[in-house]
Amino acid sequence: TYQNIKETSRQIGATAEVGVVVNKNVNFRLFGTLQKTDLKDHDTYTGRKTAAMTAVAYGYPASEWADDEADVQWDQVTPNYVDSVNVATPSFYGGFEVNWLPTDKWTFTSTGYGFTEQTYIHQYGRFNIPSKMLVNLRAAYKFTRNGSIFVSVNNVFNSTSHEFGFMDKTGIQWYWGVHVIF
Repeated sequence: TYQNIKETSRQIGATAEVGVVVNKNVNFRLFGTLQKTDLKDHDTYTGRKTAAMTAVAYGYPASEWADDEADVQWDQVTPNYVDSVNVATPSFYGGFEVNWLPTDKWTFTSTGYGFTEQTYIHQYGRFNIPSKMLVNLRAAYKFTRNGSIFVSVNNVFNSTSHEFGFMDKTGIQWYWGVHVIF
């Protein structure tokens, strides 16, 4: 059987972006979002309850996820409703872009983004994701009006912490290629 939950969320925040052209050779952009998500009538017991029922369905003991065997029955559990701040939403996300064009042929770009700590919560537990800032670099040389070659380095500082629960840990990445416009 399926049950509707009475939980609601309210998100409030503000986003800003500033772009500046310093001169014909240099421009930059900064952006950021501050946000807060509140949960009303959040059932704190639902995650453990779901995990226990899933464990039993796959033949594992429910005791690891539930206080007793009765907890694996949806209709035998009393919900525990609370109002709280959603910790799965980072309170800040933002970044930058800087472009430097020293000549008509060369372009150098640096981009980056970052976010504050968050906690990914799912039926099997909690996954803490630390604050993070990633920086990327790119250099391109324009060899014709419609063609250029480039080299890019993503995650310059080789930060290998997760950006989201269960996502691969990705370190520094190098790319090179040819860009042609037809």
